[in-house]
Amino acid sequence: MQKCRSIFFLLNLIIALSVSYSSAQSAQANTLKCINGKDAKGTKWITSFTQDTNSDLKRAYLEFKKEKEEENKRLSNEENDVPQNCNGIARPPLKKAINTTFKLMSTIFPQLALWETLTYYWEHLRYEKQQRNSIQENTQIIPKNSSKSSIINTICISEAMKNETGGNSVYCNTAIDKSSPEKKRLNKKIPDNSIKECIDDSMVDYISFSVNSAIQCFSESKTTDFGPLDSKLIFEKLTNESAFNYTLADPAKGISIGQLTSPAIRELSESKSGKAILAKLSESESKHCNGFKNVLDKPPSKIYTNDVCAWVSPGDGLARSLIYSIGYYLTLRDNYIIPQLKKFNSFTYDSADWAEAIKSATTAAYGREGIKFVKLKLSRLTPNSNARTINSALQTSAYIKEVANKKNDLYPRIQANFQRQVGSSEQQEGESLCFINYPNP
Repeated sequence: MQKCRSIFFLLNLIIALSVSYSSAQSAQANTLKCINGKDAKGTKWITSFTQDTNSDLKRAYLEFKKEKEEENKRLSNEENDVPQNCNGIARPPLKKAINTTFKLMSTIFPQLALWETLTYYWEHLRYEKQQRNSIQENTQIIPKNSSKSSIINTICISEAMKNETGGNSVYCNTAIDKSSPEKKRLNKKIPDNSIKECIDDSMVDYISFSVNSAIQCFSESKTTDFGPLDSKLIFEKLTNESAFNYTLADPAKGISIGQLTSPAIRELSESKSGKAILAKLSESESKHCNGFKNVLDKPPSKIYTNDVCAWVSPGDGLARSLIYSIGYYLTLRDNYIIPQLKKFNSFTYDSADWAEAIKSATTAAYGREGIKFVKLKLSRLTPNSNARTINSALQTSAYIKEVANKKNDLYPRIQANFQRQVGSSEQQEGESLCFINYPNP
């Protein structure tokens, strides 16, 4: 009995001490924590992100966060619903006490502050087997029996956002409202490369939500005949284009997260197939499309220098850029690349080799060399050329090399960080950490 009382007293003491921990956390809340280095002193991007509350995408994100918090609270209550202790008195939950102890100790000994990191990766560990399977599935053009794409792990987007991008940025303080008297101020270009902008966890979380929502929106809306999008391909493309920095703005070269140009935008907004994609998204009942509905009405046909916030604002700008970047990729693949590859005698959809050839050709067409490069390379091959020969010929593309260099740098960094943070000795490839099969409902 004495032992039981001692344990009861100790657990209550730990929970009482958590009050001081919570106070310490609140005091630290106002301290900016930049994931991209201590030299990131700029606050324009964070301010822009924080102030944008009027867009569908931001509202969808906040609703998602609320649902997630409620679900976590429900699960926590279920875990903490334990029997009475040996005195017949409701005892403090052991798991909560252990969590609190780790957090309290981490404030005293910073070198022990691993608990948040461990819980951050817990969901990944839970789906470890599924993650490995998703890599195998992504070698096929699309799993035909599914309408879900794999989820891009937030830790991978976070690591990609640490890449240096260069170029000018525009920071818009609120969502675009063409009737607003502040429109002129919002569209003001603010290039300042002398100060490195801070990126914090809340921004990473928002961008991860936005990108994954856009991918699932396209997949569940069945915008093409070829099934769900390849999340790995989209992740590597956006890493190469902008490192997920949607504020990049140079209308002459490219703008926002997918570095769009006016011809690419017209291809989606004016072509028959492009309009069909936008119509399917607009009519979709997928919950993942809720944050993008507003930007599907009256699509712009080009990028205007004095209206860049339509593409780089944290809400509608990011939403519009994701829809047009992914949509343009699909129109290239379905309307230009596949018809070209069908000219080869051995072409088939049910082949991993041909899936890779399609990806390589579409990736090259998306880059600076464009569709002309792909057509030129294919014209030099015979109709009997197989998929591997075609894929090999396309590897001379400068854009494909850029994508390969970026991912060859990124995935080992993700692997090293994961093993260092969780103390794992298992040699798990960074690539397998990044793509999680969509969980069954």
